[in-house]
Amino acid sequence: MRLAPSCDAEDFVQLVFLEVHRSAARFRGDGAVKTWLFGIAANLVRNHFRGETRKRRAVDSLAVQPRRAPTSPGDAITREQQRRWVATAIDGLTPALREAYVLCVIEELPAGEAARALGIREASLYRRLSDARAALRAAIEEMQR
Repeated sequence: MRLAPSCDAEDFVQLVFLEVHRSAARFRGDGAVKTWLFGIAANLVRNHFRGETRKRRAVDSLAVQPRRAPTSPGDAITREQQRRWVATAIDGLTPALREAYVLCVIEELPAGEAARALGIREASLYRRLSDARAALRAAIEEMQR
């Protein structure tokens, strides 16, 4: 279960209790229920930040990489603008293209596993990845104009 980027405290509590409901049968009763709940909450937060880190790395790799570290405030601003363009372009993909792109590029799932997770053939996954990359290029080029 993943937290949305704009997840607030109420959303997070709902996600924790959804996960509690899903995994209640696995609770062995060895410890306190409170400890078990905190463990679930901690795992959700940890997974959320890992996913955000992977997404940030993927967005950074798509943004134009300068050959040197930013030396001026203008360089840093340009870099941040490029990150926003890439993130906006990913968010603008259709759900099917975004799912394929996120699973394979950001989450680095092998194509066979991603196709099984999506319930599609591997060839369809490759087509979606190709379409996603083309759509990202077009969206970023449009934003740069």
